[in-house]
Formats: sequence, structure tokens, C-alpha cells
Amino acid sequence: MALTSARPDIVLTVTLEEVVITVNTNLLDNEVMPRYAEPADGEWAQDPVAALGNSVKLAIIRAVREHPDANSVRITEMLRLGRTTVVEHLAQLEEVGILLASPPRPNRRRGAVVTYRVNSARVTELYLQLGQAMGEV
Repeated sequence: MALTSARPDIVLTVTLEEVVITVNTNLLDNEVMPRYAEPADGEWAQDPVAALGNSVKLAIIRAVREHPDANSVRITEMLRLGRTTVVEHLAQLEEVGILLASPPRPNRRRGAVVTYRVNSARVTELYLQLGQAMGEV
């Protein structure tokens, strides 16, 4: 038995033993279906959106602002989130310069306690970029 979806690029074949999904890659190769929806002129807004467009990242920034020099354990406790989630977001925020770590990543030894503080200049820069992207500034 074969079922046809509303999308011409997907055919679903169902048997009693297995389910097979076939994707017509010709449509994907011809870029009929974009992978991500994005405005044509949106590239310049990606940096602040990626850096600030996540509620966990915003909560971490707020927590570190309220408790400068907090470490990942303290931030995890404050936000009541999983340690892996917090550590992943801390690394991303450090990478884009929103958080400053002590010791910095190149000087860090395995097992070292790392404390964080907010780089207010970088946050302001991203905030202004976001405002420009929305036509506010």
C-alpha cells in the first residue's frame, strides 16, 4: 500500500513489516524547498539573534549579571537546569564574547573552577545590532 502526502517530495509506503519513507531529492537539489526560512537580507542580523535569541542564554546572562564571578555549578543551581545544558550555553556565550571567563579558555586546565562575568560592552554591541535589524535604532 502506498500513501501520497500533500508534499510531492515525500512518498510513504507502508507494509505490515516495515515503514519506508522515500524523499524525492530532485526537488531538494533544485532548492524548491529552503532548508531554513530566512529573509533575503537577514544575514547581518544573525549574530545578535544567535547570541541572544535563546531563553536559556538570556537567563544565564541575567544570573551572571546578578552574581558576578559565579561558576557553572552555581549558575546551574540558580537556574535549576541540567549541568550539561548550562555548560554548553556558557561555552557559546564565552565564544561570542558575551561572557568573560576566568581563567580564559586558552589558559584553562582540566578540572579548573571557571568563574564568569558579563562583558557589558559586547552585550550592548549585540543589543544595538538587534535594534538595527528590527529598524528600532
